[in-house]
Amino acid sequence: MKYAGEIKFNNKGQLEYWNNGSGHYEPNAAQAVEISKIFESLGVPDASMGKFIPVKIEPK
Repeated sequence: MKYAGEIKFNNKGQLEYWNNGSGHYEPNAAQAVEISKIFESLGVPDASMGKFIPVKIEPK
C-alpha cells in the first residue's frame, strides 16, 4: 500500500480536495508529494498539493 485517505469530487467530476485521513494506515503528509505525482501520471486533473488538506493524526 502506498497511501490511504479520502478524495472528493464534485458533481462535475472535478477534484475538490484529497487528504491523508484514512483511520488506520495513517500516512504522513510528506508522502502526499509522491502520491500527487502518481495522480498526475494517471491523469487525475488538478490533483496538486494545492488541493491536499492534511488531517492531523493524533499520537496513540
